[in-house]
Amino acid sequence: MTDLKDNFIRLKKELALSNEEHDRMRAYLETISRPSEAVLRATPSFSLFSSLRPAWAGALALVLIVAGGGATNAASTALPGDTLYPLKVGISEKVQVALASGLEARAEVEVSHAEERLREVELLAARGDDDSRSVNDVIAQVEAHVVKAGSAARLLAADGDETAADNVQARIASALAAHAEILEAQADESESDPGLRLAAIARAVGKVADTADDERDEDTDREKPDDSVIALARQESAEERISEVAKELAEEGIPAETHAELSSELAAVQADFATAGELIENGEDEDAGRAYEKVEQRAYRTLAFLVSAKRISEKTGKEVVIRLGENDAANTVTEEAIATVLATEIEEAPMAKVMLMAVPASEATTSASTSAPVIEPVQKQRSGGRLHFFLRDPQPVTE
Repeated sequence: MTDLKDNFIRLKKELALSNEEHDRMRAYLETISRPSEAVLRATPSFSLFSSLRPAWAGALALVLIVAGGGATNAASTALPGDTLYPLKVGISEKVQVALASGLEARAEVEVSHAEERLREVELLAARGDDDSRSVNDVIAQVEAHVVKAGSAARLLAADGDETAADNVQARIASALAAHAEILEAQADESESDPGLRLAAIARAVGKVADTADDERDEDTDREKPDDSVIALARQESAEERISEVAKELAEEGIPAETHAELSSELAAVQADFATAGELIENGEDEDAGRAYEKVEQRAYRTLAFLVSAKRISEKTGKEVVIRLGENDAANTVTEEAIATVLATEIEEAPMAKVMLMAVPASEATTSASTSAPVIEPVQKQRSGGRLHFFLRDPQPVTE
């Protein structure tokens, strides 16, 4: 009961819309509440909403969410620039965080919101729509969620739940790395200007993922669980992720090539899972834990590809074809151009900024015009083959 009370107290504090969000939402609700003069005569006036303060507007929105989730469901797929987008990020997502039960659940929600910010970029790019957010804005938004998830992980560790803390940190790194790959693959298929923006976001996200992973590896102040405990936790997490991939692949509507490619990838992941199990049987718990972690990362990567492809298909009416091949794809934009964007735009995203400005000499060259490091593509070191991700018109089904 105490946790529930605390959640609602926090929700009350966080739920208020900004003035700009309130004005946009009020205008929208007033518009949909005046479909015709006849309807106005037959239904109560909505003018009361326009006089509400932001906090009360947020409370009313919560009532609407609880009473009937239609608006919330519609807002969940809204993109930047859509009328319902303020409801999505200003109310719905805050409700999800506030009602999450426990630190680990709250961290999971924050990671899912970081992923959603990146999926928004992917979806807008797939539709060919302009995204008014700068590269810096996108990365800063992603980092804000990552920082909150990381803070929850540190609190979990302080409370003695090292396994849960490690799970959260692993999830952060896996999620960001997967979406960095998708964005880079989209950049490969884009024209130069959109491709430059996508490539820059991909590199920055990849560095945020690396930062999160490095912080996890360097956190030696806390006592780690036994290797056997870590291995079993990783085994459970990897098995859960594999099941999620299998469930997604069982859905209808996946292009045959994509289904075949990712089914093959799933088979490889399952084979690695079995190999990790043999390590446990042989008492090699430390190696088993590392092996299961790699399995989980690869499975999460496959799951992210499937979910993003499904969302893009729904938004565009196109089929998304996924192929995993050699690391030989050439970017449509130059490394120097990407470095210039990163050096000039990333100002309010400390995790990306620090990593981008501290690339070892062995991993970067210097652009004469910008003195900015040129960072290797995010997919260079990823397992499972380089992602190729492109759209096409739906193909006829053949018997």
